Amino acid sequence: MRQQKLASIFQLVFFFVMTSAASATLTYQVSDGISTFTIADSGSGDLSSQVGAVAYTNSFGNVSLNVGTAISRPMIGSTALPQQHLDSVIVSTGAVNLTIALSDTNFSGSGNAHFLASIAGIINAAPGSTATYSVYRDLSNNLFGTGPGTLVCTTGPLSIGAVPFNFGGSCAAAPTINNAYSLTSVANINLFGPGNSSFDAVLVDAPEPASILLLGMGLIGLAAAWRRNASQDLNQGVAHASGLLAFFRRFYF
Repeated sequence: MRQQKLASIFQLVFFFVMTSAASATLTYQVSDGISTFTIADSGSGDLSSQVGAVAYTNSFGNVSLNVGTAISRPMIGSTALPQQHLDSVIVSTGAVNLTIALSDTNFSGSGNAHFLASIAGIINAAPGSTATYSVYRDLSNNLFGTGPGTLVCTTGPLSIGAVPFNFGGSCAAAPTINNAYSLTSVANINLFGPGNSSFDAVLVDAPEPASILLLGMGLIGLAAAWRRNASQDLNQGVAHASGLLAFFRRFYF
């Protein structure tokens, strides 16, 4: 009888865990302040057939999003140790303030999570153009939960007077988490005139801050090197995202 009860409890716990994991939905969003496009993993507009990855391309306003990719579980990271990767190649015929975001729900844990966020890329547009990367966690477990009090950390605005310029920055924080929560990575690319930009943004839960910090610094350099040599077309953009994913797998799988 006792074994049957334990088996029943185990089945209920397993069902709850699997249901929670299944309900988690990686979602990608891009907006120029006028038009907003939201693409769910495996949903309409997602060019990737892999669960845990979204690939998207579109032209709207004066923006051509040559390729945008977002990667989360189960491709990288886990429920207890989140990872997120956001990548874009952008061409604009005029000034634009573009917001690109990745959000995922149903991460879990308690206490403090040690997050490290890094971004690297290049901007070739009018002087004064900037890049900013921010990370949010929402204890209400909502997609794109970026309301007051949920900011984990931010780096930027990153800018250098002369163009084109390479940029890179990172931030770290150890916010309190409580049971289920969502994470949202937001990159803001503010171009003051016609031009182009590309970037890689990475978020990791860093249980060993020193080693992950070194990894983050390595990713910044690697991403910058890739971007200097990358042309702006969809096929190479997707190949670049696959390369970065393979790099991740060497360390985390």
